[in-house]
Amino acid sequence: GSLWSVSEEGRFRLDPAPGAARQVDDPALLQAPRTLFAEPRGWLWIGTAAGFVLFDTASERVLTVRSNAPGNAIALPTATPTDVLFDRSGIFWVATGGAGVASADFLTSRFPVYQARPGDSASLASSSLRAIASDSASIWAGLNDAGLNRIDRETGRVTRFPLPAPPAGVSWPDTGIRTVYGLDRDRSGRLWSVVNWGVRRHDAAGRVVAEYAFPTPAVAAINPAFVH
Repeated sequence: GSLWSVSEEGRFRLDPAPGAARQVDDPALLQAPRTLFAEPRGWLWIGTAAGFVLFDTASERVLTVRSNAPGNAIALPTATPTDVLFDRSGIFWVATGGAGVASADFLTSRFPVYQARPGDSASLASSSLRAIASDSASIWAGLNDAGLNRIDRETGRVTRFPLPAPPAGVSWPDTGIRTVYGLDRDRSGRLWSVVNWGVRRHDAAGRVVAEYAFPTPAVAAINPAFVH
């Protein structure tokens, strides 16, 4: 198999065997890429500052560009995508850097957009997200400087989980201390989150049950993201 990477110079196909990379498309189609997601049909959804580019890895061609231009009936919220996922029911979820969480069925239909509402504790704590994950009942949202939130799929109600302080003995700058940089689930279905000083494991209710600190604060310089 191949690995895929995107940058402002274009999309690159990486062949692990010879360790070579080659550019496979016109970099003009990419505008500040922020996230990349491969879905079961072999398509790549590439989130950019201008919307989404849908790329077919088999034919190595662009299938469509979903622009965030005003008036586009199938556009996503006008904010840069920061993370994407397909849940088990085939719904496409998009986290954005300022417009909350949007969902759509392969971007052909519009579904609810979840955002922060001033004075409403049942809404997202912030509309600026870094990561999302899912389980059978919930969508989990990692927020910029606002902790971890859970969206109930049935009711749309949000439960907020402010991040606790780092464990004893971990010295860390206050900047970004409440930001969740990455979310993912392991093979057992357990939820893991990345914060600026380490990694946390959560139980089904969102509570922190285990913590693993990075060996040095210098790790923060790499802008922690999740790798699974």
